[in-house]
Amino acid sequence: MNDDLDRLIERLRAQPLPDRLNRVEGDVLRRIRAARPTPAVVPVWRAAAVGLALAAGLGVGGAATAVGSQTARSASGLMDASKLAPSSLLGGGE
Repeated sequence: MNDDLDRLIERLRAQPLPDRLNRVEGDVLRRIRAARPTPAVVPVWRAAAVGLALAAGLGVGGAATAVGSQTARSASGLMDASKLAPSSLLGGGE
């Protein structure tokens, strides 16, 4: 059975490719190149995306800095809660 299959595969490999199958790669690459945007458009989109990301980062960073300075003062209240730590509650802190 395997020998028959091997012989069939060898015979198929020896046959030349049909002309239509032989051109598939070139046709696909041609269609990909045609679908790509023009090079002049790509830098404009990239520059716009970078500008938007920079503006969003500055906005979020500025807001986080303003909120962070207010929460730093209120975080000192958490220091008193150390007696509620599991190690203290389970007798490890004695």
